[in-house]
Amino acid sequence: MPGSQPFELRADRLAPMRRLAAAVPPSAILLLLTAVIVGIGLLLVQVTFSQRNARSTAQHEARTMSVLQELHQSLVDAETGQRGYLLTLDPIYLAPYDNARRRIPDELAALREQLASNGDPESDDRLREIEKLAGEKLSELDQTVGYARAGSAEAAIQVVRSNAGIDRMDRLRVNLDTLSSAQRQRREAAFAIADRAEDRQIPLLIGMWVTLILLVWAAVWGESRRVEAMALAGQAVRLHELNERNKLLAQELNHRVKNLFGVVLSLVGLAGREKGSTEVIVGDLSQRIHALARSHSLAFGSTPDAVTELAKLLDGVLEPYRGPSGSRVTLSGDPCGIAAQQITPLALVLHELATNAAKYGALSSAEGRVHIAWSCTQQADGSMRTTMVWREEGGPPPDLALVAAPAGGGFGNRMVDAVLRQIDGTIERQWPGTGALVTLTFRRDDPVRHED
Repeated sequence: MPGSQPFELRADRLAPMRRLAAAVPPSAILLLLTAVIVGIGLLLVQVTFSQRNARSTAQHEARTMSVLQELHQSLVDAETGQRGYLLTLDPIYLAPYDNARRRIPDELAALREQLASNGDPESDDRLREIEKLAGEKLSELDQTVGYARAGSAEAAIQVVRSNAGIDRMDRLRVNLDTLSSAQRQRREAAFAIADRAEDRQIPLLIGMWVTLILLVWAAVWGESRRVEAMALAGQAVRLHELNERNKLLAQELNHRVKNLFGVVLSLVGLAGREKGSTEVIVGDLSQRIHALARSHSLAFGSTPDAVTELAKLLDGVLEPYRGPSGSRVTLSGDPCGIAAQQITPLALVLHELATNAAKYGALSSAEGRVHIAWSCTQQADGSMRTTMVWREEGGPPPDLALVAAPAGGGFGNRMVDAVLRQIDGTIERQWPGTGALVTLTFRRDDPVRHED
């Protein structure tokens, strides 16, 4: 539109997109997710160890209570066997006494081992009291059984009647019951701790799963926003690239149009200095401008840095002269590219040669033919030059062509020389007996960009 400015993407327009793309960095989501998982994992480990310790303590106290019960039962069995033997003197009662007598030291050792890990001074004091009373009780039982075995049953009865054994047994029961009660309380406390740990474990697991779900959702949402922002930024960059390309194409179009105007003005200026009728001058000028238009169409279809095959240019310029069968003009040569800036000068030269051939040379007769061959060679300095040979045969005698188009001062010759200088080219004209022989050489340009 008139007055419109080309779209330009400035850095300040890209800044909000970059900020949006960096708003939710995946690394931050990953770091937060890791921290939450580690934190909940540590809590779960703590709860698990607490639960395990509580259950271990409960099992330990249960074992201690079992040892206390076994010790109490062994003391009762020993006393029962002693009394049965004293009353009946039947050795059968000594079996439970002897069995209990052997178990009691082991059970006292087991009780000592169980209580050693408690670290409770009161339990240690009671253990020492139990060991002292158990030792005294066993000594008393051994003494009475010894009297009975020796036949002094009356002496044994006197020891029993002193009630010292009853007192020791009562004190043993009190200490054993007190220890058992303390162990029971410790076991119940351990079970309570384990239950509380289990109660905390389930909410922690639920919290962990909820947190994981929320964080995964946040990560997906943040990543989708980041991808969307990056896509928008990518579209903006592509728009910027298209804008730059359009600006470059506009510059190239401007350059080519100015060049075409310059060539047309040169053609008009040269034609103005020619002698002859107005109709002839206008006709020649019109044909040259048409050739220029065809070459421009070929050049404009390519980008500034494109390369066009020489054969394609020859086909386009010489198409009107090839005849219905296409055999009047033959082309042969290696694949040879020409740059876009060389198309217009070469098209004008080829058109001039074809016009001369149609007016005065081989193409002016039905039997005439034009053969065009070319080759590209590399020079010592590394540059490439193209050599093209235009050979006519079957046309009018060469002297007639020379008379009709004298070398040196004609408009066509001056134009050809001028445009060839633009591409560092030369031309050599010869007229052997078979027809005109023209040799063109010109450099092969690399594609260039024009800044104006």
